[in-house]
Amino acid sequence: MRTVFDKFGVDWNQRYGNDDLELPVPATFLVDKKGIVRNSFLDPEYHPRLDPETALQWIDQL
Repeated sequence: MRTVFDKFGVDWNQRYGNDDLELPVPATFLVDKKGIVRNSFLDPEYHPRLDPETALQWIDQL
């Protein structure tokens, strides 16, 4: 993929602070007592985060 990014002028190091082509994806999971994932929030755009009120609603729905 480095060749593709270079072709389009993407400076990975400048954009993400490293040159290893890895990008973290923040996530929030609600896991019940049995270990079952009941809700999840994932967004490849790293700025959005799950609203705390939404997390509390998830818990109330268990």
